[in-house]
Amino acid sequence: MYIPPEICGKIAEEVRDLTVEAQRHKSRKTWQAENQTLLALTLVSKLWMRGLDIPDSGSPEGSGESLCYLPQTTHHLASL
Repeated sequence: MYIPPEICGKIAEEVRDLTVEAQRHKSRKTWQAENQTLLALTLVSKLWMRGLDIPDSGSPEGSGESLCYLPQTTHHLASL
């Protein structure tokens, strides 16, 4: 699945509130949550750009873990 960079950018804009008021009053916890979400988006986008499949927990191969399956090999997202 290929998602154009423009779409990823729109998602990122929705995740991170860039208004001046929001920037002034964000808590550390809010910044961390936004950064985690954007990091997850980046990792998934890289996998999709490489053409790797990420099975969901409902699929026969899906275990509910964050894994991507390659022919004859299994890689954890952390190793990418």
